[in-house]
Amino acid sequence: MSMDFFAERDLDRFYDYPPVLPDADNLDIWRKKPLAIYLHIPFCLRFCDYCPYNKYIYNRTIAERYVEALLTDIRSSTSQGVLQGYAVVVVYIGGGTPTCLTDDQIFRIISAVRESFSLKHGTEITIESNPKTCTYKKLKAAVDAGVNRVSLGVQSFNRDLLEKLNRLHSVEEAVEALHTIREAGITNYNIDLMYRIPGQTLTHWTNDLETALSLECPHISAFGLNIKPNTRFYKKYIDQNMHLKNAEKIETDIIGHTRFTLNDNGFRQYTIDSWAKSGFESKYNTYLIEVLAFGAGSHSHVNRFEFCKAYNPEEYIERIKNNKSPIAFGKRLTVKEEMERYMVIGILHLTIDTEDFMDRFGIRIEELYPGHIDALIGNGFLKKTGNILSVTEKGKLYILNISKSFFGAEYKDILFALKTFS
Repeated sequence: MSMDFFAERDLDRFYDYPPVLPDADNLDIWRKKPLAIYLHIPFCLRFCDYCPYNKYIYNRTIAERYVEALLTDIRSSTSQGVLQGYAVVVVYIGGGTPTCLTDDQIFRIISAVRESFSLKHGTEITIESNPKTCTYKKLKAAVDAGVNRVSLGVQSFNRDLLEKLNRLHSVEEAVEALHTIREAGITNYNIDLMYRIPGQTLTHWTNDLETALSLECPHISAFGLNIKPNTRFYKKYIDQNMHLKNAEKIETDIIGHTRFTLNDNGFRQYTIDSWAKSGFESKYNTYLIEVLAFGAGSHSHVNRFEFCKAYNPEEYIERIKNNKSPIAFGKRLTVKEEMERYMVIGILHLTIDTEDFMDRFGIRIEELYPGHIDALIGNGFLKKTGNILSVTEKGKLYILNISKSFFGAEYKDILFALKTFS
């Protein structure tokens, strides 16, 4: 560099940056960051043929050892004070089937979370349940510990479809479980319903929605079945394309009927799968807040780290018993990956606040993805109103295409390789 580059030497010492600050009237300097807690209970009484999640057949002895390890994991996370800058705003207990556990085990787990994280009164605490294990005694123990929301895995109110899915419960038990939930004093609850089931018709789906509405469910999760390689369905329907093509023939009708029916009955769609009456939207939002997870195979996203606990319950138990970290996989995300994650998961939540993105990352979405956002809007997949990007009705049919279009190139390559060789 030429010595003539600077007109003269600068000798005016400075001590901080930025060198000028605006007025500090509205700074939330001491505001704690919101945090979601997720707890994974990997046990089921029976494996459903379609389920790709981390699950194991319930064993009473292993379950008790697992609960003790889980309690240790929960308590040790707060013992060093590293989470003092966070405030827990929502808790979600998933699985597996959490209500496989005894009422005492459920009470101990939730109590440990409340004691370790000092939850505020009224914090949303959800527990997943199966109609077969959704007993009044277990729900009462959960309510006594602070649970105020239940997510019930119904999938269908059709006997033949339940048998095809290898579900353990009957239609009658599903209806009875909903009555039990209300009897336990829980008015905030969700039911899961599934479409794209082999052999399912539009009439089946229409009847499922009408039954859910007649039972006054305030929240409905409508999931499309995906056939994954690690499921029995994959072996049974080895020609996935044949099933998917058959399912796609009526899927547009199912989605359209769902939108018309639920909108007409006071529901609002707020994620690709979730419909709720006003005030019953789940607060468990995994892209606007960070998530700290406990249990075998559970995934966390905290402080720019994405990490996962050991998948096998026995390994998870042994690691904790031997004072080893239960974390088996993980990485610190780059800022680029954080921005991609925001877009990828945000699309599945149907709306993205571009100003929030700007506040978080210091760059506008349009600058980060020049031309791409305009192309998605121009093709009718997204629309922009003020600072809100939202997925259109057309976009919802192609939502996974849109979401994956924001993957980094390296992850697109990995997914392509997995799809090619699966």
